[in-house]
Amino acid sequence: MTSINEIVHTISIHFNITIPELTGTGRARYVARPRQIAMYLARELTTASFPEIGQFLGGKDHTTVMHAHKVVTELMRGDEDFCLEVLTLQAGLATGARQIDAMQLFVDTLCDDAHRAFMKRLKTVRKRLHVLARKDPLGLLERLEDSFSDLIAPPPEPKANEPQPLVNSAVPLRLVEPTPKKATRPCLGGCKKDFESSNPGHRICPECEPKIRRLDRGALA
Repeated sequence: MTSINEIVHTISIHFNITIPELTGTGRARYVARPRQIAMYLARELTTASFPEIGQFLGGKDHTTVMHAHKVVTELMRGDEDFCLEVLTLQAGLATGARQIDAMQLFVDTLCDDAHRAFMKRLKTVRKRLHVLARKDPLGLLERLEDSFSDLIAPPPEPKANEPQPLVNSAVPLRLVEPTPKKATRPCLGGCKKDFESSNPGHRICPECEPKIRRLDRGALA
């Protein structure tokens, strides 16, 4: 479908006037008549309303567009040369629009065909990959690595003066929990002997701990 932009461009070239003059507010005859023809063609070749056409062509009111359409229609009935000129412009715009629509339809058809062919090929490849994965997964992995080896970038080589990293990025890091240090502390259970323990809150030695538990149970009983 023809757009108002295409109509304005065609009218400006045909009457040798600039687009700002055509879409402006000037009322000179050499601009006013082409603007009326543009309004007429916009109404005939597009789905734009009278207010939309007037807003695009100089910010005119919808009544101005209706008057322009009426004036051009009456001139075409009374002037054969003027009628032939307008009909030629109208036919050229309509033919160009049809050619663009046909080209767009052709491109859309090609895209749809290419998409269907791609999806069909992708479905076949998926089936083959599933079969190979069940039969020989390691062989499939090797083939995939060989196929995509060019896409896998090797690690960059270090520069001459660049310091080497302390950690190898290729080896996954493992968090090692620190081993708690044992400390020597006196027993508070009665023996007063020193004992080693890694728990800071452990204040009773292993020898006194059973005695303390028995006393606690007797007190609770």
